[in-house]
Amino acid sequence: MKVAEPSPGYLFGRVAGYLLDVNVWLALATQSHPHHASATQFWIRAQQEGQSLWFNRVTALGLVRLLCKPAVMGQNVQKTASALALYKRFLDQSFVRLAIEPPGVDQALEEMAANEFINSRDLTDVYLLIFAKLAGQTLVTFDRAMAARAPNHTVLIHP
Repeated sequence: MKVAEPSPGYLFGRVAGYLLDVNVWLALATQSHPHHASATQFWIRAQQEGQSLWFNRVTALGLVRLLCKPAVMGQNVQKTASALALYKRFLDQSFVRLAIEPPGVDQALEEMAANEFINSRDLTDVYLLIFAKLAGQTLVTFDRAMAARAPNHTVLIHP
C-alpha cells in the first residue's frame, strides 16, 4: 500500500495561529447558527491580521459529524458527502489549514489525568487545549468553561 504525501495544507510541528473549536467552525458553516455573526467577525479579523485558522482531525470530524446530525442542524442537516465538501471548501482558503497532532499530546494528557480529575465530558476540551499549546496555537471557542481552564492559551468569542 502506497501512502500519499501530505498536501501543502497539512503541517507538522509547531504552527502559529488559531485552532478553532468545533463550535466556532459550526457557527462559521451555518448562517442560521446564533453565533454566526460573532464567528464571522473573528474570521474577518484573523484574515486581516494574516493569521492562520486551523483544524485538527478532532475539530474537522466534529464539524462533519455535527453538520450531519438532525438534532443540531434541523432542516439544514447535510449528508456526509456534502458536509465533507463544506469542510474541504474551508481548507481551500489559503489561510485555513489542518494541523497534524504534535508530539507529546498523549504524555501531557496522561499527566493531566494523573494529577487532576478530568470529567469524561471534558476529555475532548482538554485534548484540544493540550493540542493547541503544544502546536504553538491559540484555541478559539465560545465555551466559557474551556477558556477559563487555560486563559493564556485561549480566545473566548463573545456571542
